[in-house]
Amino acid sequence: MLRIAQALSSIYIVVALGLLAFSIRPAPEPVTISVVYGTEKREWLEDAAARFAATNPTVNGRQVDC
Repeated sequence: MLRIAQALSSIYIVVALGLLAFSIRPAPEPVTISVVYGTEKREWLEDAAARFAATNPTVNGRQVDC
């Protein structure tokens, strides 16, 4: 019975350390979108970019900044 308890506690510690290792990794760099536009499209593009950013877009877990 003692050996089973020791084995289970060892497995628990290994799993806990594994989960901790995955949670510590740094956040991925964001994807940045740059757009060149003329003054006649400025108001429209800024409004569209604000609506797009409000959806909290991500690509493969990386935040998209525009």
